[in-house]
Amino acid sequence: MTALLAVDGGQTTLRARVGERQADAPGPRRTDDPATLADAVLALWRELGSPPVGTVALGLSMLPAQPDDRAELAEHLQHRTGAVTVIMADDGITAHLGALPDLEGVSLTAGTGVACTGWMPGRPVTVVDGGGYLLGDEGGGFWIGREGLRAALRAHDGRGPATALTAAAEQRFGTLAGLPDRLHEDSRPADTIASFAVDVQRLTADPLAAGIVARAAAALRESAEAAARRTQATVVALGGRALTPGDPLHTATHTELAVSAYDFTIVDAAGTPLDGAERLAADLPEAFRAHLHIYSRTRVPHER
Repeated sequence: MTALLAVDGGQTTLRARVGERQADAPGPRRTDDPATLADAVLALWRELGSPPVGTVALGLSMLPAQPDDRAELAEHLQHRTGAVTVIMADDGITAHLGALPDLEGVSLTAGTGVACTGWMPGRPVTVVDGGGYLLGDEGGGFWIGREGLRAALRAHDGRGPATALTAAAEQRFGTLAGLPDRLHEDSRPADTIASFAVDVQRLTADPLAAGIVARAAAALRESAEAAARRTQATVVALGGRALTPGDPLHTATHTELAVSAYDFTIVDAAGTPLDGAERLAADLPEAFRAHLHIYSRTRVPHER
């Protein structure tokens, strides 16, 4: 009996699951080549016991942009696991598949980055933002962490008002003198900067921290509204580590959506992007299948 290997690759964490067993590791970088990305997935597969696999289903924030690179990634995974089929999609698609059981509505998922996807029957799948930390992901963990560090650095060198974020940054990163250089040289700067989002949310009694969370929530609302405008969806599902129920960003985003002119019904995500990766092998509407990259071949012996 062969199994489904489901993989969720965010900007910070790579997760894999077969049945009830799950393994996690630091996420690969977008600059990693297909072989390196495959090695990271295969390491988790081995941690799960190298089970016989018929299908590998991946939702990746670092999904290779070039067809040849996607094909190479699939070939590596097929050759090493013996899988017949490899299915890939952007993690914005798998976040949506996990968040909304009937697929109808807008999924708004915030971790290090942001994935906002909308769909209603008869309409194409709409993806909003998700431009990565260089160009988008407004309101996500990296964005919040970066804004918090900017405020701390401005206070430190006298360009901005005093803020509790300065002491928090020193506690997490050490002296602020030379911090920008250290972050530019960091091997995983997006993850490191995003880690400060936890401190920003913890310090919302500080006016600058509270303002950052409020602006993040407004940005997330704008993404949800853009998806709703293009799909006519009325349900918004909130998910992701940065939108944990009870946390300030979740509360602020819920409030922003509640007063939106779109009269949203707001729910928490029913499942995770890893749950959504498992659904890639299911019978999905054609609108979603257009976003999948599927590679199939005859079964071959696998190497462990």
